[in-house]
Amino acid sequence: MESSIQTHARSECESPGQQAVVAVPRLFALSDRVSILNALMAQDRIEIRDRQEAILRLTYLVVPSIIGIAAFSVAKPELLGVLIIGQVLLLGLYAVSFRAFRTWLADARACLEVRESFYKNQHQLMTCRFDPLTFEAGHRMAVQIRDTHLWFPFGITVASSMTMIAFMFSRL
Repeated sequence: MESSIQTHARSECESPGQQAVVAVPRLFALSDRVSILNALMAQDRIEIRDRQEAILRLTYLVVPSIIGIAAFSVAKPELLGVLIIGQVLLLGLYAVSFRAFRTWLADARACLEVRESFYKNQHQLMTCRFDPLTFEAGHRMAVQIRDTHLWFPFGITVASSMTMIAFMFSRL
């Protein structure tokens, strides 16, 4: 037996000629929906900051490693070939990791944009399909080159790594 809330939710979601597939188990009040959005947006902002810090921490670990490998090649010239391979592999790992972190950051930004869209289009707060937890693939595409404060250290790190590799090749 359906409760009156479920019946009301089902009739609210139905458009002429279309039946609702799933009954809404509980209707959230507007204040509940706003509270949910605020909590999720705060969590998204924390996640965005964490992703940005992870990228910078990765850079802070890679730079001393690159310099250390180049310095070790001066002290041990007999290992120069292995150290060049290590330097190239470290640079490749850094680039792949940077790309993965950027993808995660783009996903976190897309989630935040979806949740912010509920504030921009407040009529969505009143609809029966209140789903602030999902986003479509198109939302990620809206985030283009952003976070120049992350691209700058990446570029400097790649440039310094290439310089160190060129230095190591010149010693061959």
